[in-house]
Amino acid sequence: MAAPTLASGVRVPVWDKTARVFLCLLGVFFSLLALRIPHDTAEEEGGGRAAAARCASAAECGAETRWRRGCGLVELLLGERQILTLPNSILGLLFYLMQLLLGLTSSATAAVLLFATSICSALGSAYLATSLLAAGLLRAVCGAVYAVNLLLLGLNYKRLVFLNAAWTTQQQQQRHSKSL
Repeated sequence: MAAPTLASGVRVPVWDKTARVFLCLLGVFFSLLALRIPHDTAEEEGGGRAAAARCASAAECGAETRWRRGCGLVELLLGERQILTLPNSILGLLFYLMQLLLGLTSSATAAVLLFATSICSALGSAYLATSLLAAGLLRAVCGAVYAVNLLLLGLNYKRLVFLNAAWTTQQQQQRHSKSL
């Protein structure tokens, strides 16, 4: 069965696109920040007490732990030299870029894909938050990224519901016009 197609008159509400752009840009910002933190700590190694204080306060999301790459699982399951052992920040950047680009369409397939990837992201966020909290490594940047992911999940759910209602209305109108 093919995915439902929407008539060209159905548009995603402006608030959806505005919220999506804001959340994706926020997610990109936090992902770049989290990506930059390990780089800063490596550069400033041995740079005195000020550098040590900065490194200690900047060790976000378990920057020096296995949780920083591949959600902490890929290395255990597949080994250290796998493409999926990318830093979580890179995976986040790809996720937010995909959310932004797919969010530009009114496609039902894109809406389902957005929602499905948001569920995966929310589950991954819950897993990492639990693991990092138990290890005492949960930081503000982590919490901010997880909050953005949960807000995107809610936004994608609302989008799916909106597009489903529009599709149902279109189907009813088509049936009604055929019966006349």
